[in-house]
Amino acid sequence: MRRVAITGHTSGLGAALFERFSVSDMVVGLSRSNGFDIRRFDNICERVQECDIFINNAYDRYSQVDLLYAVYDMWKDEDKKIINISSMSSEGTKKYIHPYAVHKKALDAASDQIFCQKNKCKVMNVKPSWIDTPRVKGFNTEKMCPQKLSSFIYDLTKTDLYIKEVKIEV
Repeated sequence: MRRVAITGHTSGLGAALFERFSVSDMVVGLSRSNGFDIRRFDNICERVQECDIFINNAYDRYSQVDLLYAVYDMWKDEDKKIINISSMSSEGTKKYIHPYAVHKKALDAASDQIFCQKNKCKVMNVKPSWIDTPRVKGFNTEKMCPQKLSSFIYDLTKTDLYIKEVKIEV
């Protein structure tokens, strides 16, 4: 049985991932509601040390990047996987101020740096477009179902291929 840690596991995509992985894996949920703030990555690293897969899902500005580097540094010589949940919003230049896109672009760049290291720990960037979550209610755009996306990500963790990035658009 694999041990999977997921940040932001109480809502949106994180909740769908937690539900999907719980069917066949031992899952550790890491959210502010249970005392795990991604800005305090030392606390999270301690909890995920014995896991096999880390899903870097929770968003809080550049904290996702810091957390990625911390977990990777701990796991780089081990046969483990880190899945970063980025966003298609990081693609291209925005003609308006959009900090979220810049933060996700930083996560993309950090993931790319780590991918180039070719160490034992595999890092993959998943970049979905709009996901149907409470945060995007009111936007008139096609949205993907969190449960379907979580099943896709689950399947990605089963592959032995070293996939750098997956872009998913509706």
